[in-house]
Amino acid sequence: MTIRADHPLATAHDMSQCADDPNQVAADEIIQACGGDAREAVKALLGANEYLEGRVQALEAAVSFGYVRAGIGRK
Repeated sequence: MTIRADHPLATAHDMSQCADDPNQVAADEIIQACGGDAREAVKALLGANEYLEGRVQALEAAVSFGYVRAGIGRK
């Protein structure tokens, strides 16, 4: 478990880990944007993920069959 850099018990090691990991910074920003409520942050991220999954599905449906058949769209 990593202690947030602004926590009174945070050590220099904890703060350097936080600064080196962009996901830690992003997570802190998302939680802050949700009023400090981690549960609301998770709900917001789930909603964003659902939206993006819908966009991917729409884009996949929009790709022409010939484009995919030629192997360009294959992994």
